[in-house]
Amino acid sequence: MTTGLTMHRCTECGHVSFPLRSLCAVCHFHEFVPVDSTVGTVEELTVRAGVPEITFASIRTDLGPVIVAAVHGRDICCGSRVVVTSDSAAQIAEQAYAYLPVPLPSDTEN
Repeated sequence: MTTGLTMHRCTECGHVSFPLRSLCAVCHFHEFVPVDSTVGTVEELTVRAGVPEITFASIRTDLGPVIVAAVHGRDICCGSRVVVTSDSAAQIAEQAYAYLPVPLPSDTEN
């Protein structure tokens, strides 16, 4: 498991996109540099019933883009600050990306 997710910052206006686009959504420029996003805030949670039960979250990364991630841990709720990590694609059959947010140390100290 690796920490972070590679996003793409427009070299013209600085807008961050995920996934990579052909043109910037803001200024329509075509050059990007990779930037790592490692932290975000949970905005919404959805629980998929079944075995196993899986919780998904919409997470607004600190760089701006929102990702949808599978989350682990019962203490995660809307507003939780989380670290974004990614599993290897070989372990995630049929999914391009999976993210396993975990509470930041400051969230667990309260």
